[in-house]
Amino acid sequence: MGRDGTIDLVRIEKLLADGSPLKTIAAKFEVSWCSLRRHWLGLSTERKNYLKFGAQMTRSALAAAVDEEKLATLDHFRLVRAGLHRCFARAVEIGDLNAVAALGKALDHNIERAARLSGEWKDEPTNITNIAVLNLPGVAGIISGIARALVNFPEARQRVVEYLKTVDDGAGALPAPEPIDVTAE
Repeated sequence: MGRDGTIDLVRIEKLLADGSPLKTIAAKFEVSWCSLRRHWLGLSTERKNYLKFGAQMTRSALAAAVDEEKLATLDHFRLVRAGLHRCFARAVEIGDLNAVAALGKALDHNIERAARLSGEWKDEPTNITNIAVLNLPGVAGIISGIARALVNFPEARQRVVEYLKTVDDGAGALPAPEPIDVTAE
């Protein structure tokens, strides 16, 4: 009860809507918990929802609230990232390799999560179609080289292995396959 003997019913209803225990609220405001329970059960669903969620939000207001929360979260990521960068620089300066590794991982995680939230992070496709593989540079040359190495040669397996070893040089550009003369012995 208030100082003037009135009951702050709006505050009591708001606390109940937020999930506070009925008996605790009754004791705090010095009212009968049975009366309070009857009152709460008699409230309409609309009133309870209003108490819990506030005034009915339109879709545009809800979307604006979501965007605002998203921006606040991005600001939080930026603040955390700035702190992580300062700590990372100190760890590098003093040569604490364990801290450098841990802070590097935390920075990586922070940057990735912020980029995902902002929409800048795009996961690579997990499957590759045959058409996409055939359009990669050098794949057609590899396939034709393997096919030529296997035609009419008893030592085809060895030639395929040798050919693949020459292609796997890690230099980026794949060499063109050697022409194989099937008539030569």
